[in-house]
Amino acid sequence: MPLPTYNAEKVPVTCTQCNKVFFRSKKSHSAKRCKDCSKVRPTGDVVPRKLNIETVLPKKASARFCKIRSDWYMNVRTRKRGSGEELKRDKVYLWVGADATPEQVQVAYAATYARLGMQGASTKPDLGKQGRKKLKALSHEKRDWEDGPDRGLGITRMRVYRVMFAVHLADPKTDGKKVYVGRFSTLEEARAERKKKYRELQWQLVPCAVCGELPSVSNHRVVHLSSTCPNRVQMPYKVRPLFQTKLWNFQFSTGKIPHAGRLSLEDLHQMGFLWKKVTTGEYGAIPTVEFDTRSRKPIRKDEVFFE
Repeated sequence: MPLPTYNAEKVPVTCTQCNKVFFRSKKSHSAKRCKDCSKVRPTGDVVPRKLNIETVLPKKASARFCKIRSDWYMNVRTRKRGSGEELKRDKVYLWVGADATPEQVQVAYAATYARLGMQGASTKPDLGKQGRKKLKALSHEKRDWEDGPDRGLGITRMRVYRVMFAVHLADPKTDGKKVYVGRFSTLEEARAERKKKYRELQWQLVPCAVCGELPSVSNHRVVHLSSTCPNRVQMPYKVRPLFQTKLWNFQFSTGKIPHAGRLSLEDLHQMGFLWKKVTTGEYGAIPTVEFDTRSRKPIRKDEVFFE
């Protein structure tokens, strides 16, 4: 009896996944996918509810590019479910193409990641029945309050500190030192006592070293604009009274800066007494300078300030 013969003639077929042309027999009833695409699990929306393959997803969300397939893929690890075999590396292609933008790749990656998670994939491999029993035994030992690692659970060592608020202010007549106001239990009490002491110190002015007259205080500004005295100066707004007093007592009352005139915040900034925020143009007193006006940069001899 002669052996049966088969028609070996093959026809070209276009792969439905990668659009690659391959050859197959006319009588073949397999899907229209090439050999490489047949090895990869399909990523369509219609999938079986329960797969017999355990898939472990990557913890780091980063897609990789395959030069052979010219497409992006996700690295996963797979094995037969419940077999306990070693996990093997596998690829799940995103089917976005080589011309996809990073945003499109990220969207496809997130969608594939979520779809695989709904199919039962996880970031941790299944421990199996024996592994779960071992983990349960270990967790039982950890719950032992007598000899287990949780024997100190719920017990905390505490060290109680008493919080106090110490108040210091700048001394307007002793440059480089601070006036100690006191120590208080509450922040409200500390602020009240600081305000009270501040009013006592804010206008303790010294006479001008050139003419011997005291400057006046007008609209919360130290003013010394005498027609007979060359040491003429007026402090600007938005400077704290105690800071104005220190600037007069230790800088402008000596007469070393004649004809300073009506100073602006920019003038004090150029002299090193104020800081300036470049983005907003806001001025503020330097904390160290506000307590000790000698901690600023020295004034050059050729610096002259006019009205």
